[in-house]
Amino acid sequence: MKILISLFAIFVLVTADWKPRNREQLIKDRDECFKSENLSEHCIDEIKRRTFPHEPKCYFRCVLMKNSVWDDTSGYNVEKAYKELTHNGFELSKQDLNKCNSEEMKNNDSCVWAGNVVKCTWDYLPKKKQD
Repeated sequence: MKILISLFAIFVLVTADWKPRNREQLIKDRDECFKSENLSEHCIDEIKRRTFPHEPKCYFRCVLMKNSVWDDTSGYNVEKAYKELTHNGFELSKQDLNKCNSEEMKNNDSCVWAGNVVKCTWDYLPKKKQD
C-alpha cells in the first residue's frame, strides 16, 4: 500500500509540473523532429498541409513525446493533449480525443499507432478558435 501511495505521489508531482507548449515551442519541436526523422521535403510539405502520407509515422510520435503527451504503453494522454490543443487555439472535445485513443487506433508499432492517433485528432480539429 505504501508503494502505491508513493507511486501516486510521484505521478501527481510529475503531472503538476507539466505545461502545454506554446506555438513557438510546437514549431521548434516540429522542426527538430523533421530533422531527426529525416523526412523528405515532400513529406514535410504534406504534413504542413495536413495531409498524412505513410512515411512520417515516427515523426508524429517524436512530436508527441517531446512534451510527454505520448508514451508507447498507453498512447497519448487525453488530458494533456486537450490542454495543449486548446492552449494553442483549437476547438475540440475530450470526447473526440478519447475516440482517437481507442482500441481501433492501437498498433504494435508505436510509430504507426501515433500516426493513427494524430490523423484521427486532426479529423476532429475543424478550425482554430476565432480571436
